[in-house]
Amino acid sequence: LSDASRFVLENAESAGTGRSRYTGIPSRKAWRLTYGDTKVFRKPPKHKGKLVCLVDMSGSMGCPCERHNGDDTAAGLMKSNGWLAWQTVAVLSSRFPDMEVFGFTSSHRKNFIVPVPSRQQPDCSFKQSGRGSDVGGGNADCASLLWLDEYLGLFSNNSSAIIISDGMPGSPFPLRCGAVSHTREVAKMMNDKGISYASVLIRTRDSGLYPSELTTTIERTEDIRNLQEVLDWINQK
Repeated sequence: LSDASRFVLENAESAGTGRSRYTGIPSRKAWRLTYGDTKVFRKPPKHKGKLVCLVDMSGSMGCPCERHNGDDTAAGLMKSNGWLAWQTVAVLSSRFPDMEVFGFTSSHRKNFIVPVPSRQQPDCSFKQSGRGSDVGGGNADCASLLWLDEYLGLFSNNSSAIIISDGMPGSPFPLRCGAVSHTREVAKMMNDKGISYASVLIRTRDSGLYPSELTTTIERTEDIRNLQEVLDWINQK
């Protein structure tokens, strides 16, 4: 966690203390509210969906490791898109440890979905290349969404998906499709099933790929503080 990431988490913790939310249908004991008793609401059963994060792991994201990401306060140095993306994941996972994280990418032969355990991130890209890894090519958003739709199954309703990416999608392999229009089509289909989206854009503009309820842009390290609004969005789910 960078200093900016720690700042967001500390802010979130302080904002969350002393704040209570009481919702539900008043019962016959509502008169007790006068005496400060707030346990008077009948709460209907709520089906809670999953919280999932899909992270672009294409070649344009660059290496996420600390060794290949120098001090961006120095002249001409910038953290990679991948470093910013996985700092984002670190913040969200620290606050919501039940969030499931999956990286997505593709080679010229196949598409990949990579489950990433909590508080971990992909290995150094140069190490992966040295081991003959076949990932780090394109980003087939539509293929990853179709996989996610199948993975969520009956949990689609009330589930939330956070998409972290730095650009437009490419066609899945070995098939070819209109990647942009297909991604929009699949994202809307899943939204109609009850999945809500938030987008974290790394150094790119909002192209309306996803029917996102919230879109946050991160250009540099200090922009990680913008993640507070993503934390608030998740809290409301």
